[in-house]
Order: sequence, then structure tokens, then C-alpha cells
Amino acid sequence: MGSVVCKRKIMIPQYVDMGKWAVIACDQFSAQPDYWKELEEKIGAAPSTMKMILPEVYLQKDNSERIAKINHTMRNYLRGGILKESECFVLTERTFPNGKKRLGLVVTIDLNEYEYLWRTRPIRATEKTIKDRIPPRMQIRQDAPMEVSHILLLMDDRKKSIIEPLYAKREEYKKLYDFDLNMGGGHIVGYEIKETDDIIKSFDALLDPELQMEKYGCNAKVEFVVGDGNHSMATAKDHWRYLKRDLSRTLRARHPARFALVEVANLYDEDLTFEPINRVVFDCKEDLIEEIKTRLSITEDQATEKTSDVTLLADGKEIKITVPLPAGKTIKIVQDYLDQLVRRHACRVEYVHGYEHTVDVAKNNGIGIFMPIFEKEELFDYVIHEGVLPKKSFSIGTAESKKYYIEAKKIVFK
Repeated sequence: MGSVVCKRKIMIPQYVDMGKWAVIACDQFSAQPDYWKELEEKIGAAPSTMKMILPEVYLQKDNSERIAKINHTMRNYLRGGILKESECFVLTERTFPNGKKRLGLVVTIDLNEYEYLWRTRPIRATEKTIKDRIPPRMQIRQDAPMEVSHILLLMDDRKKSIIEPLYAKREEYKKLYDFDLNMGGGHIVGYEIKETDDIIKSFDALLDPELQMEKYGCNAKVEFVVGDGNHSMATAKDHWRYLKRDLSRTLRARHPARFALVEVANLYDEDLTFEPINRVVFDCKEDLIEEIKTRLSITEDQATEKTSDVTLLADGKEIKITVPLPAGKTIKIVQDYLDQLVRRHACRVEYVHGYEHTVDVAKNNGIGIFMPIFEKEELFDYVIHEGVLPKKSFSIGTAESKKYYIEAKKIVFK
């Protein structure tokens, strides 16, 4: 096995208004179309990653025309010279409106070392993949010359040995961008890092068997887990899986689609926080509240020392349920039941970040379910020993603090 992190060319925008170029991840505000309408109005005719993505708020529509336009825009941007290639990593410093900061490192990874099924790969999925979220992304990718990414990988670097030392000497690096993000996203600075060999070796060292035993009680052979962008990562993998069938061994080794653009963050960054992703249920054809109460009423032998809270919101009134189970198991009980209802066409579910956003969405005849917080320190152990969490189990930060699209990477040879 080679290195999971690889040095490939990354494209950096130039000669553009960065405040309009960068937009939030496509899976945010999926129940709030007004957010995306306001964003489109702010951007206007300016070059923007908004014109290279398909926000999930539009997934229920026929998007063939929109997808064709996305691919046309990508080709125009490449021809227009507003993206400059650099063989580098990008160190990022994201400052949120509350003053907290999160550090990251934009790199490329080898998709051969990732699998979203529960298999032993150095990069593991953290949440269940929703199959119907992949085809629209595949439609974009199959004719796309490049990708923009909101994938965030997490590493278990308790000693803070990789990103933090780079940040300490950030003044030595060329500054690529420094601007305010639109729509309340805070501020971001990016630094170009050309010398990457030692950084790649530091990433490789995370797979040291003795270190793995010390952390997890076994040689789990895990380097990263997907913190955000599970479906984008799965799409990149499926696209590469499809392409490589007809490639020679030589082309498989160097094809641009084999390598995905991601940002890596340290799980032990103090300002990296996990937030719950709430549910809002519409068109429910049975007594949802009583059934959830029943399903969360477990027997004594199922109880643990840990507890988690689920709060239901209906007609403006809140009902709190404390469950003698850790958050992961509580989330699974609730999500399994909702999935069952959706399969029977007995309801529609929206996934919403934040208390206020959930209240706002639920006021339109919905029932809100405020989910428990999954503790970030439990993530690697859960993925290693239990497998993937239910879909939409946690969010890294609030909706506004999600990753914005900035860098790009070619996924074709031209």
C-alpha cells in the first residue's frame, strides 16, 4: 500500500471576487430554499462555485438542464484562466463569527484507500450512505472536467503533530486568500505549502501498528474517517470504480479521477465541535410522538451508565425524553423508525441543523425531533468497533460553519 495522502495539483481561484466565489456545502439548508435564492442574488453574474454545484434543496426536481449548465460552466472557467494549478497543500484557518477558529489542510487522497462499505480501509465512512443522494452527483461528475469539494476528513492526532506545527510557522508560507465568507460563514485564510514530503510521512505515521494498538486496542489500520461530505466522497469512489474498469494498469496509476480533493482536520482541535442534526417530520400518518416514546423505552438490561436526550416539538410544545443509552444507540433507534415510515410512504423527513432553524422548518405543520449530541471523542472507536453510524448522526459545527467550496482539482487528463 502506498501513502493515503498524495501530492497532486490543486487549482486555486484568481482574479475573482472570493466573497462570491466561495459558497457553502451543497447539502446545507436543504429545507430552506430562501437561503439559496438569496445567495444566488448576491452572486449575480460573478464567477462562483455556486454555478458548479447542485444544492440538495433542488434534488427533487428534474435537474438535467441544471447539470448540463454546471458542466458547461466548469469548462468555461478552465478556459478562462481563473483557476491556477499548484502542486501543493493548502493550510486553512477558518474563523467563525463567535471568534473560534478551526484549522485544516487541503490535500488530495487516493480513493483506492477508501470504501464507504464497512471494510478495512485507511479511510472509513462514518455514516450510512443514502443511495438516492449519489445518482445526481454522478450525473454531474461523469461529464465534469473538475471537482470542487466540501469533504472534510478527520484524523485522530492527539499529540497535534501535523497541522498545528504548520500553523505555528504560517508566516513562512505564501498567502493564497484572505476574505470574509458570505451568508454569515465567518472568515478564512489559506496558505500555500509546497514542501509536502515530510507532511505525507507524518500522515503515514498515523498507521503505525503500535500507535493503533495504543489508541484503539487493536491494529485497526485506520488513518482518517469522513467527518463531512460522506455522499460526495462515495460519489467520487463510485465514479472512479466505474472509470477504472476500462483503463490499463498504467492509466489506473495516474488517472486524475483516482485522487479526490479533501480537507483534513484534527478531531482534537479544541474548536472543532460536533452538533446534532435534527429531524422535522411531515405528513405523518400515525402517532409519531407516542411511537418514539415507546421505542425509546428500553429494558433494564439494555441500559448503560450514559444517557442521552431527545426532545420532540409539536404545536409549539416541547416534550423531553431522557434515554439510558449513549447517543449513538439512541440516534439509531429514532432513525431506524423514521426510515421505516419513509419506506412505507407514511411521512417525509427533513434534516436540519440548529435549534432555531429546526423551529423555523417545523412551524409549517411539522414535528421537530431534537437529537442528542454524539461526542466526538467516541467517533473513531465507534467506527472501528461498531461500523457506520445512522445517516445524519452529527454535524461538525453549525450549518453556517460548514466547509465552503474554494479550491478545485481536475478529474480528467485535459
